[in-house]
Amino acid sequence: MPTVVFVRHAQSEYNAARVIQGQIDCPLDDVGRAQIARAAPVVARHHADARAVYASDLARARDTARAIARAIGTRPIIEDARVRERHLGALQGMPARDVSRAAPEARAAWKSRDMDARVPGGGETYRELDARVRSFFRSLIAEYEDGDKVICVTHGGVLGWLRRRGANGDEKKLCAMRRGVGNLAECVVRVNAADDGAWRCAYETWACGKFLEETALAADDV
Repeated sequence: MPTVVFVRHAQSEYNAARVIQGQIDCPLDDVGRAQIARAAPVVARHHADARAVYASDLARARDTARAIARAIGTRPIIEDARVRERHLGALQGMPARDVSRAAPEARAAWKSRDMDARVPGGGETYRELDARVRSFFRSLIAEYEDGDKVICVTHGGVLGWLRRRGANGDEKKLCAMRRGVGNLAECVVRVNAADDGAWRCAYETWACGKFLEETALAADDV
Protein backbone atom coordinates (compact mmCIF):
# COMPACT_ATOMS: atom_id res chain seq x y z
CA MET A 1 0.00 0.00 0.00
CA PRO A 2 1.31 3.49 -0.79
CA THR A 3 1.55 6.03 2.00
CA VAL A 4 -0.36 9.27 1.52
CA VAL A 5 0.65 12.37 3.45
CA PHE A 6 -2.53 14.43 3.45
CA VAL A 7 -2.00 18.11 4.21
CA ARG A 8 -4.83 20.56 4.68
CA HIS A 9 -4.40 23.75 2.66
CA ALA A 10 -3.16 26.98 4.25
CA GLN A 11 -5.55 29.61 5.56
CA SER A 12 -7.92 31.12 3.01
CA GLU A 13 -9.83 34.39 3.11
CA TYR A 14 -13.03 32.50 3.95
CA ASN A 15 -11.30 30.51 6.70
CA ALA A 16 -10.32 33.74 8.38
CA ALA A 17 -13.83 35.18 8.03
CA ARG A 18 -15.44 31.87 9.10
CA VAL A 19 -17.46 31.61 5.92
CA ILE A 20 -18.42 28.21 4.54
CA GLN A 21 -16.41 27.55 1.39
CA GLY A 22 -17.33 24.18 -0.03
CA GLN A 23 -16.23 24.36 -3.66
CA ILE A 24 -16.08 28.15 -3.89
CA ASP A 25 -12.61 28.87 -5.21
CA CYS A 26 -11.49 31.21 -2.45
CA PRO A 27 -7.80 32.32 -2.44
CA LEU A 28 -5.33 32.18 0.40
CA ASP A 29 -5.07 35.28 2.53
CA ASP A 30 -1.88 36.96 3.76
CA VAL A 31 -1.74 34.65 6.78
CA GLY A 32 -2.08 31.62 4.51
CA ARG A 33 0.72 32.77 2.25
CA ALA A 34 2.94 33.34 5.29
CA GLN A 35 2.01 29.87 6.54
CA ILE A 36 3.16 28.14 3.39
CA ALA A 37 6.38 30.16 3.32
CA ARG A 38 7.17 28.82 6.79
CA ALA A 39 5.77 25.34 6.42
CA ALA A 40 6.86 24.24 2.93
CA PRO A 41 10.55 23.82 3.88
CA VAL A 42 9.48 21.82 6.96
CA VAL A 43 7.30 19.53 4.84
CA ALA A 44 10.27 19.06 2.52
CA ARG A 45 12.55 18.04 5.37
CA HIS A 46 10.09 15.46 6.62
CA HIS A 47 8.99 14.13 3.23
CA ALA A 48 11.88 14.62 0.82
CA ASP A 49 11.25 11.05 -0.39
CA ALA A 50 7.76 11.80 -1.71
CA ARG A 51 7.30 10.56 -5.26
CA ALA A 52 4.72 13.21 -6.20
CA VAL A 53 2.61 16.05 -4.86
CA TYR A 54 -1.12 15.92 -5.58
CA ALA A 55 -3.60 18.71 -4.93
CA SER A 56 -7.25 19.57 -5.19
CA ASP A 57 -7.83 21.79 -8.18
CA LEU A 58 -9.15 24.60 -5.95
CA ALA A 59 -6.72 27.50 -5.62
CA ARG A 60 -6.23 27.33 -1.87
CA ALA A 61 -5.02 23.74 -2.12
CA ARG A 62 -3.23 24.15 -5.44
CA ASP A 63 -1.15 27.12 -4.23
CA THR A 64 -0.24 25.32 -1.02
CA ALA A 65 0.84 22.26 -2.98
CA ARG A 66 2.96 24.27 -5.42
CA ALA A 67 4.98 25.74 -2.54
CA ILE A 68 5.53 22.27 -1.09
CA ALA A 69 6.53 20.81 -4.46
CA ARG A 70 9.03 23.62 -5.04
CA ALA A 71 10.57 23.04 -1.62
CA ILE A 72 10.92 19.30 -2.25
CA GLY A 73 12.08 19.71 -5.83
CA THR A 74 9.55 17.26 -7.27
CA ARG A 75 7.96 17.51 -10.69
CA PRO A 76 4.96 19.86 -11.11
CA ILE A 77 1.96 19.14 -8.91
CA ILE A 78 -0.78 16.82 -10.10
CA GLU A 79 -4.18 18.51 -9.82
CA ASP A 80 -7.05 16.15 -9.10
CA ALA A 81 -10.67 17.24 -8.67
CA ARG A 82 -11.43 14.01 -6.81
CA VAL A 83 -9.84 15.46 -3.66
CA ARG A 84 -11.57 18.85 -3.82
CA GLU A 85 -13.85 19.94 -0.99
CA ARG A 86 -17.40 18.61 -0.67
CA HIS A 87 -19.95 20.78 -2.48
CA LEU A 88 -22.21 22.28 0.18
CA GLY A 89 -24.90 23.73 -2.04
CA ALA A 90 -26.78 26.73 -0.69
CA LEU A 91 -24.53 26.92 2.38
CA GLN A 92 -21.52 27.96 0.32
CA GLY A 93 -20.63 31.58 0.92
CA MET A 94 -22.71 31.80 4.10
CA PRO A 95 -21.14 32.96 7.38
CA ALA A 96 -20.99 29.97 9.71
CA ARG A 97 -22.70 31.91 12.49
CA ASP A 98 -25.82 32.35 10.31
CA VAL A 99 -26.31 28.76 9.21
CA SER A 100 -28.49 27.48 12.06
CA ARG A 101 -30.85 30.44 11.85
CA ALA A 102 -30.95 31.07 8.12
CA ALA A 103 -30.77 27.55 6.72
CA PRO A 104 -31.70 24.91 9.32
CA GLU A 105 -32.76 22.31 6.75
CA ALA A 106 -29.57 22.74 4.75
CA ARG A 107 -27.52 22.53 7.94
CA ALA A 108 -29.31 19.32 8.92
CA ALA A 109 -28.51 17.79 5.54
CA TRP A 110 -24.87 18.91 5.84
CA LYS A 111 -24.49 17.35 9.29
CA SER A 112 -26.56 14.25 8.58
CA ARG A 113 -24.91 10.84 8.70
CA ASP A 114 -27.23 9.68 5.91
CA MET A 115 -25.03 8.74 2.95
CA ASP A 116 -27.63 10.15 0.54
CA ALA A 117 -28.47 13.42 2.30
CA ARG A 118 -27.97 16.29 -0.13
CA VAL A 119 -27.61 19.94 0.86
CA PRO A 120 -30.16 21.95 -1.18
CA GLY A 121 -28.74 24.00 -4.01
CA GLY A 122 -26.59 21.39 -5.72
CA GLY A 123 -24.79 19.97 -2.71
CA GLU A 124 -22.91 16.69 -2.78
CA THR A 125 -23.91 13.58 -0.84
CA TYR A 126 -21.47 11.62 1.25
CA ARG A 127 -21.95 8.71 -1.13
CA GLU A 128 -20.74 10.87 -4.02
CA LEU A 129 -17.82 12.18 -1.98
CA ASP A 130 -16.91 8.64 -0.97
CA ALA A 131 -16.96 7.45 -4.58
CA ARG A 132 -14.50 10.06 -5.78
CA VAL A 133 -12.15 9.61 -2.82
CA ARG A 134 -12.23 5.84 -3.36
CA SER A 135 -11.45 6.41 -7.05
CA PHE A 136 -8.48 8.57 -6.08
CA PHE A 137 -7.16 5.84 -3.79
CA ARG A 138 -7.53 3.23 -6.50
CA SER A 139 -5.50 5.38 -8.88
CA LEU A 140 -2.70 5.67 -6.33
CA ILE A 141 -2.69 1.94 -5.69
CA ALA A 142 -2.44 1.30 -9.44
CA GLU A 143 0.31 3.90 -9.93
CA TYR A 144 2.59 3.31 -6.95
CA GLU A 145 4.23 0.37 -5.22
CA ASP A 146 4.15 -0.66 -1.59
CA GLY A 147 6.26 1.74 0.45
CA ASP A 148 5.98 4.62 -2.01
CA LYS A 149 4.93 7.97 -0.57
CA VAL A 150 2.93 10.79 -2.08
CA ILE A 151 1.72 14.11 -0.66
CA CYS A 152 -1.84 15.26 -1.23
CA VAL A 153 -3.04 18.76 -0.33
CA THR A 154 -6.78 18.67 0.29
CA HIS A 155 -9.57 20.13 2.42
CA GLY A 156 -11.09 19.79 5.87
CA GLY A 157 -14.29 18.18 4.63
CA VAL A 158 -12.41 15.47 2.75
CA LEU A 159 -10.25 14.80 5.79
CA GLY A 160 -13.29 14.69 8.03
CA TRP A 161 -14.80 12.06 5.75
CA LEU A 162 -11.53 10.17 5.67
CA ARG A 163 -11.54 10.05 9.46
CA ARG A 164 -15.14 8.87 9.60
CA ARG A 165 -14.99 6.41 6.72
CA GLY A 166 -11.81 4.60 7.72
CA ALA A 167 -13.01 1.86 10.03
CA ASN A 168 -9.86 1.31 12.09
CA GLY A 169 -11.11 2.28 15.53
CA ASP A 170 -8.05 1.11 17.47
CA GLU A 171 -5.69 3.05 15.22
CA LYS A 172 -7.83 6.15 15.60
CA LYS A 173 -7.45 5.91 19.37
CA LEU A 174 -3.70 5.37 19.11
CA CYS A 175 -3.38 8.49 16.98
CA ALA A 176 -5.60 10.46 19.39
CA MET A 177 -7.63 11.33 16.33
CA ARG A 178 -9.74 14.44 16.55
CA ARG A 179 -12.27 15.71 14.09
CA GLY A 180 -10.79 19.16 13.50
CA VAL A 181 -7.80 19.38 11.17
CA GLY A 182 -6.06 22.76 11.22
CA ASN A 183 -4.58 24.59 8.27
CA LEU A 184 -1.39 22.86 7.11
CA ALA A 185 -1.92 20.02 9.57
CA GLU A 186 -0.72 16.57 8.50
CA CYS A 187 -2.66 13.29 8.31
CA VAL A 188 -0.60 10.28 7.22
CA VAL A 189 -2.35 7.10 6.11
CA ARG A 190 -1.67 3.92 4.22
CA VAL A 191 -4.56 3.19 1.91
CA ASN A 192 -6.08 0.06 0.50
CA ALA A 193 -9.16 -0.49 -1.67
CA ALA A 194 -10.92 -3.86 -1.67
CA ASP A 195 -12.46 -5.58 -4.65
CA ASP A 196 -15.94 -5.07 -3.18
CA GLY A 197 -15.53 -1.31 -3.48
CA ALA A 198 -14.82 -0.71 0.19
CA TRP A 199 -11.67 0.98 1.37
CA ARG A 200 -9.81 1.35 4.61
CA CYS A 201 -6.88 3.34 5.96
CA ALA A 202 -4.09 2.48 8.37
CA TYR A 203 -3.51 5.69 10.28
CA GLU A 204 -0.01 6.80 11.22
CA THR A 205 -0.51 10.50 12.08
CA TRP A 206 -3.64 12.61 12.35
CA ALA A 207 -4.11 16.39 12.57
CA CYS A 208 -0.45 16.90 13.46
CA GLY A 209 0.57 20.56 13.48
CA LYS A 210 4.32 20.05 13.26
CA PHE A 211 4.67 22.04 10.03
CA LEU A 212 3.69 25.23 11.83
CA GLU A 213 4.19 26.44 15.37
CA GLU A 214 0.41 26.53 15.56
CA THR A 215 -2.44 26.24 13.10
CA ALA A 216 -4.58 29.27 12.46
CA LEU A 217 -7.90 27.43 12.67
CA ALA A 218 -8.80 24.09 14.21
CA ALA A 219 -12.33 23.61 12.81
CA ASP A 220 -12.56 21.58 9.63
CA ASP A 221 -16.14 22.65 8.96
CA VAL A 222 -15.22 26.03 7.53
